[in-house]
Formats: sequence, C-alpha cells, structure tokens
Amino acid sequence: MQNKTNTILLIILIILVAIGVWFLAKNTGVQIDTDKKPVVEEDTPVVKKDNVPVPNPTPKPIINQVLQTIFNKNKNAKIDECLDGGKVYYSTAMNAYDGGGSTFDSNGNVVGSYQGFTGKYTGIVPTNCKNIYTVYPNIWGLPAVNAYNLK
Repeated sequence: MQNKTNTILLIILIILVAIGVWFLAKNTGVQIDTDKKPVVEEDTPVVKKDNVPVPNPTPKPIINQVLQTIFNKNKNAKIDECLDGGKVYYSTAMNAYDGGGSTFDSNGNVVGSYQGFTGKYTGIVPTNCKNIYTVYPNIWGLPAVNAYNLK
C-alpha cells in the first residue's frame, strides 16, 4: 500500500513539474512587435520664443519601442543592455528562483535563453553588459535600477 501511495505522489509531482515547465516556456516565448517608432513622452515641456512654441532643448530621453516592449513584459525582472561585436542585445533575468531569462537582439527577436534551474544557455550569450533595470525588492539583493526611467 505504501509503494502505491509513493507512486501516486511521484506521478502527481511529475505532472506538476511538467505543468510548471510548460507555463514557463509559454510565458518566455515572447513575441515582440518590431515597429521601431520611438516612444515619445507627451508631456515634453515647451519653451516659447516670440510666442511660438519651441521644444525644450533638453527633452526627456527617447526610449525605443523594442526596449519598451521588453520592459513591459519583464517588469518583475532584471534587464541588461549589452554591446557584443558592435551589436546591441538586451538580456533579461526573471526575479524568481530558477526563473531563467532571455536574450533579445535590437529588433526584439529572442536570440538566446537560459534555464534558471540548470544554468544551461542556448543561443547568443552576450558579454560587455551593463544593468539598466532591476526591480526592487529582488532575489539578488540588489538595489533598484532604472537607468532609462522606463515606465
């Protein structure tokens, strides 16, 4: 009887793990709109010269649509901006133990990923990265970062 109970519990555990892996795979297969129009803040201050509106000479930074889309799907994460071989990549890490992450090219295409529980990388693993966003609180014990004021 004990062996039967253990077997049933093992089967339930395997099913739960399979559901978890499926859920992670489904949610990390990010489809990104590659429309490259920049996101512009509507509340950019205006200076008037001779009663004619002139844009403020120091407008807010313009965030490209690809980075904004990556951020929108990874607000509870860490995002690094990487320059590798003259190309820009964005690398994300989910704020969850064994959460994994993805690497995106400058067009928003997924070009690499890693599994948090195995540490296995596939595809492009960029180097020369700087952190541009980190959610707080987080599992890494890092301070909050929002270099581009992403919203």
